[in-house]
Amino acid sequence: MALRLAVRHYGLVPDTASKPHAPSDTGIRRWFIDVDFWVKSGIVKVGFVMPVLSLFYGIIVRMYKEVTGKHHKPHIHAEYARDEVVISLDGETLEGSIQANKLKLVEAWMEIHRDDLEANWKLLSKGEQCFRIEPLK
Repeated sequence: MALRLAVRHYGLVPDTASKPHAPSDTGIRRWFIDVDFWVKSGIVKVGFVMPVLSLFYGIIVRMYKEVTGKHHKPHIHAEYARDEVVISLDGETLEGSIQANKLKLVEAWMEIHRDDLEANWKLLSKGEQCFRIEPLK
């Protein structure tokens, strides 16, 4: 179910996959073959979909509480094209990279919305849902 939601989130679901099918229908089998290709090629990430905090200038900003605590700090994930960067709320790049001009936009957005980001991290840490934040204008 989570993978199907992720694929729908990225707008990659073929028309036949959005309609109910019997288990023996070739359309649904074709859909799973397509999903397998999308996952292997990196178009779709397997797992749950992180909540989107904001969208601006083609940048998707997400935040979630990691169960494993991989980064050990409050942080966001910013995606642009096929690149992703993980930035702590204090501005340190923890992992990955995106284009320098896009990174500057993300950093400016983070500075403007620091209080909202910290509030969202606290909500997620308590297991509650985060809220959307205004995009950079």
